[in-house]
Amino acid sequence: MIRKSPARPIESCGWKTAESSPSNREEAQPTVLRSRLIWKMAWQHLKNNPKQTVLSIAGGCIGAMLIIAALVFHHSFEHSGKRWMEAHFGAIDWEIKPVRPNTSFTPEESAQIADKLAPFRLTTLPVVRTIGTAVKLDDERKPIRASAGTLVLGFDFAAAAAFDDGTQTLSGTSLTEDEAIVSAPVASQLGIAQGDLFGIYEQSGELRLLKAKQIAEERGITGYRGSENASGTIIVRPETARSLAALDDGRFHSMLVTTGLHSASPPHFPVPMPLFEVEEQKETAIGKVKSQQAQYGITFLIASVAASCAGALLLLQVLLMLADMRKEQLGVLRALGMNKRQVRVIFGTEAALLNILSVTFGTLLGSALGYGLIGFFRQQLADTFQRYEGFSIPLLPHLPVKTVLITAAVVAAVQMAITVIASRALTKPSIVQTLRGEGAEPAASRRRSSPGRYLLLVVCAAVSVLHLIQTFTPLGKDWLATMGAGSAKGLSVFGIWLTGSIAAVYVVLQALPLLQKAVSPMFRRIGVNQVSAMLAFRYPLRKKSRAFIVSAIFSIVFMMLTTTVAISYQMLYASEGSIVEDSVMGYPAYAAYSDDAERDALIRTAETEPQLSGLIRRTSAVSPYRLNISAEGVLQEMSAFSVVSYDASFFLNGRLEMIERSPRFASDEEAWNALLQQDNAVILDEKYRYEADLWSDTYRKSSLPQRPLHAGDKIVLTVYEKSAEPNTPNFGKPPKAIAQKEVEIAGFVKGNMSTEFYSLMVASPSFYQAFKTEGFKWPNHPEVGYVFFDFDERNAEATETILDTFALNRQDGLQIPFRQTTGLLLGLRQMVLIFVAFMLLSVMIGLCGLAIVQYRAVHERAKQMAMLRCIGFGRKHIAHLFMLEGSAIGWIGLTNGLLFGSTGAYLIFSLLASQRSPMEPHIPFQYPYLPVSLLFFGLLAVTLLLNAAPAAKSLRLTPGQAIREADL
Repeated sequence: MIRKSPARPIESCGWKTAESSPSNREEAQPTVLRSRLIWKMAWQHLKNNPKQTVLSIAGGCIGAMLIIAALVFHHSFEHSGKRWMEAHFGAIDWEIKPVRPNTSFTPEESAQIADKLAPFRLTTLPVVRTIGTAVKLDDERKPIRASAGTLVLGFDFAAAAAFDDGTQTLSGTSLTEDEAIVSAPVASQLGIAQGDLFGIYEQSGELRLLKAKQIAEERGITGYRGSENASGTIIVRPETARSLAALDDGRFHSMLVTTGLHSASPPHFPVPMPLFEVEEQKETAIGKVKSQQAQYGITFLIASVAASCAGALLLLQVLLMLADMRKEQLGVLRALGMNKRQVRVIFGTEAALLNILSVTFGTLLGSALGYGLIGFFRQQLADTFQRYEGFSIPLLPHLPVKTVLITAAVVAAVQMAITVIASRALTKPSIVQTLRGEGAEPAASRRRSSPGRYLLLVVCAAVSVLHLIQTFTPLGKDWLATMGAGSAKGLSVFGIWLTGSIAAVYVVLQALPLLQKAVSPMFRRIGVNQVSAMLAFRYPLRKKSRAFIVSAIFSIVFMMLTTTVAISYQMLYASEGSIVEDSVMGYPAYAAYSDDAERDALIRTAETEPQLSGLIRRTSAVSPYRLNISAEGVLQEMSAFSVVSYDASFFLNGRLEMIERSPRFASDEEAWNALLQQDNAVILDEKYRYEADLWSDTYRKSSLPQRPLHAGDKIVLTVYEKSAEPNTPNFGKPPKAIAQKEVEIAGFVKGNMSTEFYSLMVASPSFYQAFKTEGFKWPNHPEVGYVFFDFDERNAEATETILDTFALNRQDGLQIPFRQTTGLLLGLRQMVLIFVAFMLLSVMIGLCGLAIVQYRAVHERAKQMAMLRCIGFGRKHIAHLFMLEGSAIGWIGLTNGLLFGSTGAYLIFSLLASQRSPMEPHIPFQYPYLPVSLLFFGLLAVTLLLNAAPAAKSLRLTPGQAIREADL
């Protein structure tokens, strides 16, 4: 006979029951932390229901993964600019150079400057610098590969401690006169490794052989590229650098300066001196980083927030479903004598275990997803980025471990807060209501809340309509035209867009009965049972929060995906830029020259090198100068024009487009030739056709006309003497007027006018010669003139051949604007690819969330399905019900995301268009119908297929099995 042990009272396990504390049932306190029973019960329940546990963990994990991946994604974008600055500047804050015409500092001047800067705690490093061509040699020591535009630096390593990086690349290395430290980009372009020989051409034309003692990653001074935007850096001893640059002993070309603070934003240079000029390249680079962040930062931030919201909504849904699933079981515990607080603790403990597991797995997977996705695309484009890194800032993966851990803790805390709310809602109903599976509020109470729901419905509809008004009506366009993307107004428009997209989901879900009636004829035609269709559309109304959350996830993520694809298509394909925009003065490439011999050498290389035969169509040279001019009643103040003498071979054979000519000329050629026939005819830059009020505040309006000019107008120009140079008696005084001349505007030209040709004036040869003595050069562009080359710059192979050929001839100053555009587009394309891939993964995660919800719904509604089977519903009808129900929820979100994603793309496009200068051509909005349609219908099909598995599960249960499973 087996003797049964007496049952242990519940008080012995650390619990106070209602009977042990009859005075106040609700004040019974569970000694949770001192009792292991609660944890054992929670863990045992999870083990006994493995499928439900896995689904719950998967749902929470997916939500946490989205949030963490979005965090890594956003931090990588923010951190890439900082790492780019560290790679190319590090401790370097300024570079100071001699005042022109001097080109180097004497030893005494270097010491004097260092002494003057020392009280300000500024450390200097005198350097010998030159831009040269590095070449790889074959076995016979003949050049076979070249790296043009390489910055060669020579300095005393012992004095460079303040500029060294954390790896001690400089202080830990000693060089002989025939050794060099080569930066990784140069080594990659040449195809050399540590210990290989390579060559650099000296000023005399001799090839200096060097040994690559170390291949250094770019960091600080080893990645410094100077104002020349060099292709890479080579560091040698000062004696070697002086030999390459033909510089006298003891002299230095410039001095690097640091505050020693490694500041992300250095202060203004504190000590002006007549001995040197300051180049604030770091400040310029910071502006470049900020410009990129301003251009893409809002989009990246919105994407990260959207993904985070989708993840948070999924986490909320999983917890609410867990509470709903445990409602009846916990009701039994209450019926057995446990009070509400004890039941809440049991549910909270079980939810806490699920939260810990889901957040842990979600954090690990989200970190791997965000980091791996960016790293994958970075690796795919690594070789190309190395060549164009001077023009673009690459997006690099970054894992902020501390921030990720804090975020994971916050996610877990929020989940626990939601658990507390869910547990309180769980114990609101009475025991009888809980055992019946009912909520706390009776139907009458729900009916009394109808006015509030109607008010919410009206507000949601109003927000959605407001977004449409802002996007498509003239009132909205006027609103957009008065603001910037980062202004408070701009952010409010984006806020209304996002809010309106979510509000529209709520409106559509409230109209499901009407939608069901509208699509009923279609269901009848395809053989779907009408009762199945009706129940499929009615059930989401009973679980409004669940249907809303799932649809909102789909809507938010697909909206961002659609917006990204549409804007990317517009930027990368629909408006790639015309040939004129990728040229200067109508030519695709140019090189500066300092004397006639250098000009003739450039032309000779283009015309005689066999590698360039058939590639370069023609060459031409011009020599501009700047002239101080004012025009009363036209210009607000004196402005410096770039004056170029008319040359028929240069202008008539190039791509410089004349967009307006005087009515008295029958053709463009006649307007150009007028410059040879009358000395007062001029052709101006297109910008003088537009008055200053048409330009945004980002432009210097004082140099723009007060009224628009037209071809054929005659204006009186006042010409001034050139400004006095530093260290001269009249330096700082306004220049004096020396002449007045009435000119006739023969036409206006359109072209990408770089700094050298900014504010272009093409004048007659006599006008050019008359005022040449008062002409001057910008300090950073002292060149005598420029040789222009015409070729097909869009042929990448031909472009690289031309660059390498000039480089092998020690002519490394060739500028090709299209390469810069390519670099910028490359950076944009990388970001777009990462962005689209991330949003696609977010959509897939949303689909997984829908599948989890539907699997839970099959279990949750087992009793209902059993009842329907008992009254005659067939397996096919049940399958249709689940397929339609899940698909409808997902399809509503996808359709809403498609609509608001499309309107959002048009909104962003309109906002950017409102900030364009009047010279930029109007580009119509081109919607990418094919890629968006493929994404939309593909995801519709995937959503339908994902609902097939839960529907199939419902078919495997007989009515009796369904009832038994529901009672478990």
